[in-house]
Amino acid sequence: MRLEICKLDEVIVIGVLEDLNFDSHDDDYAQFYNPRLTGIEHVLEPEKIFEMWDSDGTIIGKRVSHIEHIPDGCYVKTIPAGEFAKLHKSQLQYELDMFARTNYIEEMSYGFSSKETKKNGDTQEFFYRPVQYSPDVVNTRTIPSLEKDFSKSLKERYISIFYDVESCSFRRFVYNRYITQYQGCLWDLARFNNNDKGIVREGMSENEAETFLLEKGEVLVFWEGFSTFGKEMIRDKVMKMDAKYLLENYGRFTIDMYIFDETLTWTVIFQPEEDEDGFEHILLRVV
Repeated sequence: MRLEICKLDEVIVIGVLEDLNFDSHDDDYAQFYNPRLTGIEHVLEPEKIFEMWDSDGTIIGKRVSHIEHIPDGCYVKTIPAGEFAKLHKSQLQYELDMFARTNYIEEMSYGFSSKETKKNGDTQEFFYRPVQYSPDVVNTRTIPSLEKDFSKSLKERYISIFYDVESCSFRRFVYNRYITQYQGCLWDLARFNNNDKGIVREGMSENEAETFLLEKGEVLVFWEGFSTFGKEMIRDKVMKMDAKYLLENYGRFTIDMYIFDETLTWTVIFQPEEDEDGFEHILLRVV
């Protein structure tokens, strides 16, 4: 699945403020009607409704070629010409994984979407996010990974050392679902760490976790995909990265990570939710 990048001219939209009582994501959005919109002149693509947002809020209206008159009750938002990622509504669940495979940085502070209802009733909705190309950020396609069979066996050893997945039927169920159906996340099992095997669990602040990892230099890492595409991309892979480079860039492709080295004597887990003690960063050590 490839990220589509397009170059657009300046986008000018005249419209009304978004009504928070109106569900703009509903299928009736393209049928949205407001009498103020009929007074808009110099409309481009009259069959489409545009939703444009920035730090000052959101308007829903029409794209225009230029401005001569602004109807009462309407507002104007302008987005400068530039490069944009064009995402179909169906691709939004994949966007993190799609961006991770490129060197494009997404600017989230503004953007717009267009929505059009076809004669057959189908609705086409596209989202446009301004982007810029950066040669220095992580592109997950270029991260070195260990050989597939070795990665798979290494993950199995990692889990067997740091987690208790066999002592009761529930733990076996969660583990088997994760392994065979790729459902759930490994950090769900973090509370099952193997105390009987001498594993010590320690909560860490983000700064403490980063300091610990920066002392390690090169590390091994894997993570969970957010989408079906992302899960397939990372399945049976263990990556090798410089810890500093990883910490500077991991937000581009994940918010949860399992970081360790070939000794398998420690692992640092970044998880998106706090554990029962209020920590999102967990250190497991073999003692």
